[in-house]
Amino acid sequence: MRNRPRPTRVVNGNVVTTRAPLGLALHYMISAWGGDRHTEQRMLGRVMQVLYDDAVLDGAELLGVLAGTPAILNVSLQPLNLDDRARVWWAIGQTYRLSVNYEVRVANLDAEIEQSTLPVRERNIEAGVVA
Repeated sequence: MRNRPRPTRVVNGNVVTTRAPLGLALHYMISAWGGDRHTEQRMLGRVMQVLYDDAVLDGAELLGVLAGTPAILNVSLQPLNLDDRARVWWAIGQTYRLSVNYEVRVANLDAEIEQSTLPVRERNIEAGVVA
């Protein structure tokens, strides 16, 4: 994603360029709060099943500002080791709960700053031997 060309368009005779969209990887931790461990495990199992069955979101499945765009979001399970999970729960001041972690790629953020320049009208190429 980093090597995509800069988006360029011509406006009133000027060439307007922006930076390529920023590709994001969003990380989510999903926890179930169902009253008892059996219900929580069933809830997380259902969430995992839905996200596995529909791991690529595109077209009509997208809502809001992404609706009608060619954006494609890939959802994948991202296991964390127990130490990393414990740090997350400690940081939010809660006891550890059963949870699963997912990563959503690629949500693109468009650049807001544009650079306007005049187009190149002529060029000079000189060739010769440099001593």
